[in-house]
Amino acid sequence: MTKTIWPEMHIEDYAERTTQTVEAWKSINGKQGGDPKKLAQALVVLSGSGSLPLRFIGRADGMEGEEQNLATILR
Repeated sequence: MTKTIWPEMHIEDYAERTTQTVEAWKSINGKQGGDPKKLAQALVVLSGSGSLPLRFIGRADGMEGEEQNLATILR
């Protein structure tokens, strides 16, 4: 597994919130749904296709949210 490298906190005004965000990300690391190999393969195919989509949604639940958003826009 690749190790995530977190940046140093340079802006004091954002340090507390950034620390909270990083801790939240660390708590879900490795627990994400889906198939990372399948996603990587899709990204490799797309990057070599010569015709990139305007948007790419890599998860089924992301697609569901996007479909809801588009339905709202159409209404």
